[in-house]
Amino acid sequence: MSIVARSLRAAARTRATAAGSKLAEASSRQGRRTFSAAAAGHSDEDLARDVATWRRVTAFAAVFCAGFAVYTLYGASAHHSHKDKPAYEYLHVRNKEFPWGPCGLFELDCKRSLKEQQ
Repeated sequence: MSIVARSLRAAARTRATAAGSKLAEASSRQGRRTFSAAAAGHSDEDLARDVATWRRVTAFAAVFCAGFAVYTLYGASAHHSHKDKPAYEYLHVRNKEFPWGPCGLFELDCKRSLKEQQ
């Protein structure tokens, strides 16, 4: 380690202890990052319990979302009936022919029926 790095580290420790920050001093000694819960004075057991709680919440939410997705894709779609739309006269008013033919651009059924007629 260079002399400059040592002096910077010593200066940072001096500033941290001068400000009365026991947390910064402890984290520099332990070499690990501390979060806001550790700054509030919670013990490691409290933190471990909170982590376990949020893991259970996340697992429950994941299972719930997956079940809801399966229900939406397979269960709810069985209840709907897809009826053909009524053929109203005013829906397909054609005053002049399209450049690509008499059918609309995405009317594949119309294009298939024209090919069969030819």
